[in-house]
Amino acid sequence: MKNFVVCLCFISLVCLFADEKSAHSTSHDVAQLDALKKGSENWNMWRVAHPHAKVNLQKVDLQEVDLSNANLKNANLSGANLSKVNLSNADLRYANLTNANLSEANLTNVKAIEANFDGATLDKVNCSRGMFHRASFIASSMKKLNAVHAAFIGANFSKANLKDGNLYMSHCMGIVAMDSNFENVNTFYCNLAGMKFGENVSASEEGKVKVGWSDMPLVGYDEKQCAMVKDGAEKWNEWRAKNPKVMVSFQGADLANANFDGFDLRGAHFEGAVLTGASFKNANLGKTSFAGANLQKANFDKADLKNTNLEGCDLQWVVFDNATIDNTALLGSNLEWASVNNVDKTKWKKAITTSGK
Repeated sequence: MKNFVVCLCFISLVCLFADEKSAHSTSHDVAQLDALKKGSENWNMWRVAHPHAKVNLQKVDLQEVDLSNANLKNANLSGANLSKVNLSNADLRYANLTNANLSEANLTNVKAIEANFDGATLDKVNCSRGMFHRASFIASSMKKLNAVHAAFIGANFSKANLKDGNLYMSHCMGIVAMDSNFENVNTFYCNLAGMKFGENVSASEEGKVKVGWSDMPLVGYDEKQCAMVKDGAEKWNEWRAKNPKVMVSFQGADLANANFDGFDLRGAHFEGAVLTGASFKNANLGKTSFAGANLQKANFDKADLKNTNLEGCDLQWVVFDNATIDNTALLGSNLEWASVNNVDKTKWKKAITTSGK
């Protein structure tokens, strides 16, 4: 009997400890919430004073609070009530906003690169001119979203509902929209090159995606030009010299492991293309756009990257050794394990904060 009682007490203590641990892991930080409610200026000062603190604001209620210019980078705001919150000019890079309620919030000019909005409610949100490179919106409700001039390069909209949304002049190169609802979405002048679509984003016989009020090109690349790549740099450069005004378009093309060494690709369009393992050694890429492209393990050794747009690209393990970096745009790109030997460091630092828009 005594052993039974001891065992019972031990089990009770274990359960109590587990409950407390669980409660602690799912509750927000009260001190952080108090600091945030005092306004963005006070909050940003707190973050400077606590640079290594993990921001835990799970399930907090901040409805209608003014958080404009707030530094919420890497913050955990999952399940939070942020309806009608002013987040204009806020920093939400890499933030966790899964299942958060952001209905009617102001996200104009926000930086939300690689933020996670999976399962979130973003109905009637104004995110004009926002930066959402490679952000995730899986199964999110985004009805009547206003995203004029916003950048969603490489973002994931799988199973998201964007009905009646406004993507006028937005940058959506390389987005994933599997089983998404784009019913009645305004896509006038929206760049959808390299878009991966599913059942609810239909395509016509002419190869155009029907989303809302406009017909956007689904296949943006030139098949003949793609075939010419195999002929090598000499023939390609001869053709370009004879046809200087012809637009070079590889938008959304699968050119994995292609060899562009020594190619004249000035002004070419690679938006949303798959270029994993491709080689661009000694290539002239002045004013070329790769926005939203997958360039993992590509090689730009000694390439001319003046005025090149590499915004929102996947550049993991990419070699930039000896490349010419000048007014290059790398904002929002994933540069993990990239090699940048013998590159102008000052211009490189400027490039990673420069937009190609």
